[in-house]
Amino acid sequence: MLKKIRSVMPQAGVRALLPALPLLLLVTPAPAQTVEEIGRSIRVKNVVTGSLNNRRLAPRDPVYASESVSAEFNSHGEIRLNDKSRIIVGENSVIHLDEFVVGADGFQQGTIEVAKGAFRFITGNSPKGAFTVKTPVSTIGVRGTVFDVYVNALGLTRVILFKGEIEACSSSNCVVVNRPCDIAEVTSSEAHELPYLRSGDRTGEDSNYTLTSRQNRFRLGWRAPVLTCAIRAAFDPAVKKAPAPSQGSEGGSGKTEPSPRSDRKSDPQSNDYGPTTGYP
Repeated sequence: MLKKIRSVMPQAGVRALLPALPLLLLVTPAPAQTVEEIGRSIRVKNVVTGSLNNRRLAPRDPVYASESVSAEFNSHGEIRLNDKSRIIVGENSVIHLDEFVVGADGFQQGTIEVAKGAFRFITGNSPKGAFTVKTPVSTIGVRGTVFDVYVNALGLTRVILFKGEIEACSSSNCVVVNRPCDIAEVTSSEAHELPYLRSGDRTGEDSNYTLTSRQNRFRLGWRAPVLTCAIRAAFDPAVKKAPAPSQGSEGGSGKTEPSPRSDRKSDPQSNDYGPTTGYP
């Protein structure tokens, strides 16, 4: 038998509260907006910050859609997104994770804005073309699997391709690069190609492209196959030959896929970081 629940408040008390209801509705806090976790930090060197609640990231901390991730001087962060894509936020760098839409197989779309500094992207399981990378002067269509982006203080952007293909666009034109180690440069007025990585002065390259040297400071799955560029230069008669670099500095075997247990193994790390991206 159902019991009828009787009100314990007299009718007069209910009538007394009615005029106050609009005020109560105004002061009732709105439900907190949910934020979607889209990945986790895997390795954090020194100070890396997530903008949500201005928190300092530690390994295994979640990262969320629509937040910024920044790394300070002598710092970097290695992030794995939920679709197995991998990101490096280099020192003195800021990126913004925006417009992520989850699909059946990874992300249907995602936009990553690189405000300044150095950024590496290794694509995962999401459909080809799901990601777009933006900088202050460019839009980069991601058709490739491994590339670096460098943005200087004026917004000038350089993209180094290691695997796959990218299309880098300015406000007036686009350039497609599809050969390993090709470099696209985008200014406020145009996009064009530059000489490929390791075809020029190594000291200048290490200064401008800070993620391409001392690869052993990154976990195996976050390294780029930079050794491919040295091999390309070695067989290019137009390039002045230099001593072959060590495997540790150039990315070892050139493989970017980690072994199943690679994230659980310790990696040697270097405290010697190059200067901030400073090309003119």
